[in-house]
Amino acid sequence: NAYAEERSKHLKSETEKEKWTSIKELKKATRDLKRRIKHILEATPTLPNLYRIQFWLVLKMYTEVPVRNDFPTLELKKSSNGNYIKMPPKGNFTLVFQKFKNSDKLGPRDIKLSRALTMAIRKYLKYRNKLDLKHNHLIVNSQGKPLSKKALSVILNRLTKRFTGQSFGTRLIRVMKATHEKKT
Repeated sequence: NAYAEERSKHLKSETEKEKWTSIKELKKATRDLKRRIKHILEATPTLPNLYRIQFWLVLKMYTEVPVRNDFPTLELKKSSNGNYIKMPPKGNFTLVFQKFKNSDKLGPRDIKLSRALTMAIRKYLKYRNKLDLKHNHLIVNSQGKPLSKKALSVILNRLTKRFTGQSFGTRLIRVMKATHEKKT
């Protein structure tokens, strides 16, 4: 009760104050990372390079769609009860989340992506499709198998530490995005 009362004041915790950055800083980090991997996108596709490219994609996705660690569950083909990406031949992609923390109470959620994020995913998929992967998951580990939620968390902490100087994960990104969009 004391914790809930303190959080209802909408003040930053000590950890949040210490690690706080802005969504603008995260977008800048995304641009920096893209600059560093741009040459890889044009090179011959390899699994290690795909693994590096997806870091840029993950960071870009979190700056626009700050969900929990659910991106590793996204599949490229429609699933009856899993999470997947609707990919029309033209127009923007939609993330369909059917299995997440409160899915039993809230039901499925569709999140329409921006044009920029759709184009980034298309570019990533164009590279990914040149490799012979045996599954339909969007994000892969270094061996080419589906990435776990825990591994995504570790990667995100490393990325944020490297590009912002502070190590944080999805919870703080979600708080930063909510604060950034407070007026909306």
